[in-house]
Amino acid sequence: MLKPQRSPPVAFGHLRPELSYFFSEGAKMAQQFVKAEIKGDKVVVFLKPTCPYCVMAEDVLSNYNFKPGHLKCINISEHSEMNAIQDYLLELTGARTVPRVFIGENCIGGGSDVEALHKSGKLEGMLKSIGALQ
Repeated sequence: MLKPQRSPPVAFGHLRPELSYFFSEGAKMAQQFVKAEIKGDKVVVFLKPTCPYCVMAEDVLSNYNFKPGHLKCINISEHSEMNAIQDYLLELTGARTVPRVFIGENCIGGGSDVEALHKSGKLEGMLKSIGALQ
């Protein structure tokens, strides 16, 4: 029995079907949503509440005294475009997994990355640099 072959990635105009999300309406909405959330001087965490790494990131961030409105945790599991959001996070950050933690417009990684930055003492400086702490 012959196995079906996967088509290799090719230039624009001849896209593989599994990449069509980049051009779907849901993908546009997801991109607009993510871009709108990560603007400015706040920390944004895209998460799923059942994920232990998401809980880890939230626990680490709870050690800091944020100014009101400067920490936002977004539960994407309740969002109708969850998969498109994760696809866009992959495009933007190189990883589709959650949490995806942004300080301003810069992604600093996931739960383990946030914990490592906290333990090294670097996280506080990053949060201060955008004026997120009281």
